[in-house]
Amino acid sequence: MMLALGFATPLLLIGLLAAAIPIILHLLSSVRAQDMMFPTLRFLRLSMEKTARRRRVQHWLLLLLRAAMLALLALAVAEPISRATGGWLSGKRYAAVVILDNGYSMAVNNAAGSRFERAKAEAASLLSGDDRPSVAAVLTTSGGFNSPGLSGGMEELRMQVIRTRLGYGPAALAQRFALAAKMLEADSSPRKAIYLFSDMQRTSFEQIAALTDAAAGRDIHLLVVDASRGQVSNVGISDLQIAGRRVVDAVLEFTATLVNSSPTDKTVDVAFKVDGSPETPRVRKTLRPAGLEGSSANLRFHHRFARAGEVSGRVLLETADDLAADNVRFFSLDIGGRVRATVVRGEADTGGPMSASSMLCLALDPYGREDRPWPVRSGVVESPRFGQQDLDEADIAFFCEVPRFTAAQAKAVEQFTRNGGTSVFFVGPDVD
Repeated sequence: MMLALGFATPLLLIGLLAAAIPIILHLLSSVRAQDMMFPTLRFLRLSMEKTARRRRVQHWLLLLLRAAMLALLALAVAEPISRATGGWLSGKRYAAVVILDNGYSMAVNNAAGSRFERAKAEAASLLSGDDRPSVAAVLTTSGGFNSPGLSGGMEELRMQVIRTRLGYGPAALAQRFALAAKMLEADSSPRKAIYLFSDMQRTSFEQIAALTDAAAGRDIHLLVVDASRGQVSNVGISDLQIAGRRVVDAVLEFTATLVNSSPTDKTVDVAFKVDGSPETPRVRKTLRPAGLEGSSANLRFHHRFARAGEVSGRVLLETADDLAADNVRFFSLDIGGRVRATVVRGEADTGGPMSASSMLCLALDPYGREDRPWPVRSGVVESPRFGQQDLDEADIAFFCEVPRFTAAQAKAVEQFTRNGGTSVFFVGPDVD
């Protein structure tokens, strides 16, 4: 296995020059003494020369050792990084699970390119390079392809990675990690690894911190590949709430929550659109940088639907940014028509302000104003004049102390109820 050597701080390699210090000091201290001939010291000279040769070798070894220590110190300070050209498990049989984050935050597309496309390219490279695993599986965090188990078909898995599309749900990292660990624990490979390709969003990062300890406890290597690069310019609609009665002529309130994820102030134009209705004026809003007070805000829109049935619309940002996926929120509603109620008043009911029929009409429509419509619209008819025509346009009929029905009236009530109408009877002492 070949190794490629690099350094985290290569500028500090200048410290290698320190290895020359012992050599320079040696040369400066090497002063040759003057030879003096003493015939009577011939044997002493031979002994000294032998000792000098031995010390000369020791001095050179000590010199090289000192130089090597200084050189190693300089290399250590420069933080060497060795990388196997065939990967950290090159030449060894190992199993791996690739977890590809395809949550909507991966759709960020700025000057550095798309996060999702970078993550897919790196994952595909892992499955086709020299350090590819012997068996592998691919899992996505937000819907899409998920391997049923470990497989040796690297080319098929690589193509699945390339074909993966973005999902628009939350990244289920913890669930995918548990599934990946279960796959690896059932395999007999001596080495096991989980590769996570993600943009390290805050919610995802909090999960990853817990996953790291869990992986270590299972003797599984967890390698996280950060797909995010550069600053993000983005304002998104994080939530849309709808309040009010979803019936014709009732006013509904739409509350959109905006969140600025950018490091600078952002000014956006927000539009509210209902299909088939004229557009409302746009609203301009300025948000503070992410993390500061004022980085999020609520905008409210009001709309009155004039017809019953299914309707749809959207709230959208008309200011472009790095992430288009969170610039719009769609809604679909089933608007109900106003309930049509017929109140049939019996002969004993005087119709006064405190009578049963008057109290019932007040409960059915407490405002009684066309400018403030209520979901129930009621009308009153006297029991002698009540007939089939009064039930044709009604959804519910109230009979307030009606003493008796004619045959035609009884048949009309029976048919109305059989056809799905609701009939409510208030009985009194005079009711037969």
